[in-house]
Order: sequence, then structure tokens, then C-alpha cells
Amino acid sequence: MSAHAQASANGANGSNGANGSSAHNGAASMETDEVTVIIDAGSTCLRCGLAGDDQPRVTIPCEFSGRRQSDVSDGGEAPRPRCPLEGGVVKHWDAMEALWRRAFAELGVDPRGAAVMLSEAVGNPAPAREKTTQIFFEKLGARALYLAPAAVLRTYAAGRTTALVLDVGDRCASAVPVHEGFALTAATGALPVAGRDVTAHLQKALRVDEAAARAVKESACAVRGGGADEAALPATFTLPDGTAISLGDERFAAPEVLFAESPAAPQAVVDAVAKCDKDYGKELYPALLLAGGSTLLPGFGLRLHAGVLALAPTSKATLADAPHRLTGGFVGASILTSITAFTAMFVSRADYDAKGGRVVHDKCPASGC
Repeated sequence: MSAHAQASANGANGSNGANGSSAHNGAASMETDEVTVIIDAGSTCLRCGLAGDDQPRVTIPCEFSGRRQSDVSDGGEAPRPRCPLEGGVVKHWDAMEALWRRAFAELGVDPRGAAVMLSEAVGNPAPAREKTTQIFFEKLGARALYLAPAAVLRTYAAGRTTALVLDVGDRCASAVPVHEGFALTAATGALPVAGRDVTAHLQKALRVDEAAARAVKESACAVRGGGADEAALPATFTLPDGTAISLGDERFAAPEVLFAESPAAPQAVVDAVAKCDKDYGKELYPALLLAGGSTLLPGFGLRLHAGVLALAPTSKATLADAPHRLTGGFVGASILTSITAFTAMFVSRADYDAKGGRVVHDKCPASGC
């Protein structure tokens, strides 16, 4: 059985092939020559743990205090925290390295001599992949490294090797066709809006700060036309200062941005499938896999499903079971790294010494694993 077929079987069985306690004992003893660290980077946080863990052990905010030239200092206030990733691609390398180091420190693992599995965005540029490899071997002293597309890892976490992954995170959103363990990069499409746009709409409508708007989004909002019971949604929200504000149509109007901008979520799904081999649609449509915090909004799945069927009525579109919408990248990586045959595919220190950073393209295909 191939590594990705075994990963699918393990995901379907709800088993990572190793239990969390054995991995934890490895970390505690600092046996870095046997530890495999997983770092799944999202637009809001890093989810970190060890091979065999069912869930991340450590969650680290994916941000740093950086100042843009356009930032305006008002009364000596600190600059707004920024994410070192833009569109899933590292843009601020010193900040990203600092976050990686923090991940090892909080896990209690010495990076020197450890094997590392990193998730990455589909379409991550070759120079960024090479620089990541260079940092892990030359600065962090890793023993081995593997980079894998997050969409493929999420597919494995759902017990599948083929799916259309619609990932709507905080800062970016995409529709990624995954077929037999490989992301079809040329067919991948980006959405123009994501969770942060929903938050911004609430900020403006309610005249509250970002933290309050995010709390309202997560506790009181729902997608219109998705079957959510308005009467069951909170009608008020209490601000930190004790002020209660009334909530009305904003609860539905804010999430509507995910379906109003072009291409809207259903259109992005249909467009991604249309760019694939025509026979792939028969496998992708029945496996629509949701990922990212914004897809947890009540009614999102039903609204998406109805929208896809309206655009492609003969598609037999079906929402796949997605038990790990927030942690699928981590869970999929944990499944893969628990398979002995797969760990042999990592870039080793000897591989890096022989070819440099470009070896990552030979050992870690940008489209899958």
C-alpha cells in the first residue's frame, strides 16, 4: 500500500498510527533523533505537535509586531500585530523564523537533530520553499524536513485521497482540487474575500473594535439561506466595558460577503472543477471538503451546497464529512508522519548538503505527497 493510500486508511479509521502518549514521552526525553515535529501554519496561528498526536499540543498566534511605512503613530500606541504570511506565503522571514523557534521551545524539543513536517500553501513559490529548507537545516539544525500542501493534508485527515477542498480562513480562501493525493495547482482558485472581511463588515456596522467584531462573528452570526434558526441566535452582545449592543440583520449581512463577491464560494468550487480533466468532476463533486474557521458559520455548508447544485445541477455535489475543519492540516500531517514508509521520503541533511535548498523540489513535490 502506498504512503498516501495508507494515510487515507488511517484517516478513515480515525487513527494516526501512533498514540499521543508515546510521542509525548519522546519529546520529554529530548530524543531529537527520533522526534518528528509538525508545524501547520495558518493565517491566524501555528498548530504544533508531534507525529502521532491526534490534535495539536501548542497553538501559537501567527503574528509579530511590525510597522509598515503607512502605519500612523497615534499617541505612542504600538503598531498593530502583523502576520508574517501573506496569501499563505512567507513575506517576513525573521518573524517567521522566530515563530518556528517558539514552536520548538513550547513543545520542549531541541530543533537540532529533529525531523520536521511543515504544511504549505498550494502554489508556494519555489524561492520560498528553498529558503524555508535553508533556514531549517542551516539555522535550526534540523535532521530532516518535509513540506506538504495543506489541502492535501486536510484531504488525508478526512480519510480521503481525492476531494475538492474549500478552505476559508481568516486572511485568505481558496478552492483546491486534490486528486489521488496531489493538488491540481493549475486548477486552484483564490476567493477575493475571507473571514477577516466578515469581521470588518461587523466592525463598520456595529461600530466596535476588531476583537468585539470577531467575537460577534463567532457567537452570533449565520449564513442567510443556510437553514439557521434566527430565533436561536443571540440578539445582544455585551462589550468588555459592560455595554450591551443589539444585534439585528448584521448577523446575516456580514457573512453574506463570502457569497456576494465574485467569484463567490459556490462559483469558485465550480470553476476549480471546470479547470480539471472532465472525468475528475465525477470524483471531486461528491467530495466537497470544507476547511477553515469561516466554514463553521451556521448554514455555510448548506448554502454552499445549494449554490453549487444551482450552477452544476447534474454534478451530484455532496458535502464530505469534515471533522477537522480547523486542525485538518495538522491531523493529516500526523497521519502521514506516523507511516514508516513515508518518513523515508523526507529531505535529509545529506540531501541538503549535496544539492542545497533546491533539493526540496525533488523530495517534496509542490503538488502533493
